[in-house]
Amino acid sequence: MPVVDAREHGKLIRQFLKNAREIQELGLIEDIEHQTLSEIQSSLIKMSSPGAGYKHSCPRHGSPWEEAEIQHLIEQAGSSSFDVGSFASEYQRRPESVIKYMKKLGLTK
Repeated sequence: MPVVDAREHGKLIRQFLKNAREIQELGLIEDIEHQTLSEIQSSLIKMSSPGAGYKHSCPRHGSPWEEAEIQHLIEQAGSSSFDVGSFASEYQRRPESVIKYMKKLGLTK
């Protein structure tokens, strides 16, 4: 990673530090001083926009269903050993999304 002179980005750094202080003063995140930036980002995403974290845990959340995926769902949903959670995990979707799509296809009530 190339070395960057922080002075070239002074305004951006000052804005970041000011915003960090304001977020800390809000008290939304306990023990914020001892968390990494990625932990703080994750906490703020979860708090600020419900559903925003889905893309992190389920990368295909909200993506169109592919034909092969639909066919596999139809085949699997008919079996007595069908596990929504494992299907959702395999296709990187939320279990609730799989159930919703099953209802759309008429595979469940």
